[in-house]
Amino acid sequence: METMAVNAVGRDMLLHASLLRALWGWIVQVDMREVLSTLSGARPFNTETLMVS
Repeated sequence: METMAVNAVGRDMLLHASLLRALWGWIVQVDMREVLSTLSGARPFNTETLMVS
């Protein structure tokens, strides 16, 4: 019984870890696009979004 509980917790942790990794990867991508478009002068740098995040 205990091993089943441990396995379930381990599986949940793995699932959460992969979700976090995917989310983090997406956030970094969005930030990089934001930075690159700002550097290329596509749009003015928005300090408001910087403050919020």
